[in-house]
Amino acid sequence: MGEDWLSESLGKIFRKMGGSLERAKKEFRDGYKDSLVDKENTSQKIGKKEPFVDVFKKGNRVRVLVEAPGAFKDDVHLGVYNKNILHVYIPSKYEDYSVDVKLPAKVKNKKARYKYNNGVMAISLETMD
Repeated sequence: MGEDWLSESLGKIFRKMGGSLERAKKEFRDGYKDSLVDKENTSQKIGKKEPFVDVFKKGNRVRVLVEAPGAFKDDVHLGVYNKNILHVYIPSKYEDYSVDVKLPAKVKNKKARYKYNNGVMAISLETMD
């Protein structure tokens, strides 16, 4: 079976689709090489991404942890609307992070604090309770 079987099968498929096996192999190799590019050496951003988020409520505080590697912490945009939805926008070297987080309690939007350390943004908000 091996590689000859796979090449033959792929060749049949691509011929039926109007392409060539050699072109398909080249596109695969080129795409694979591009996926191995060191992201730190590229100057282009990938785009906007929804980050990983954890939300905790303890006493009269809500804490939100947002994973944002390479963030520009001085350019962070936070906003609370409807008293219980936190909007977070964090630009970074690689991609911009944007997310709306439903909070477990209503919060005071003027009492937000945040810290950024090792790729994680920790946001602390005071509840209205």
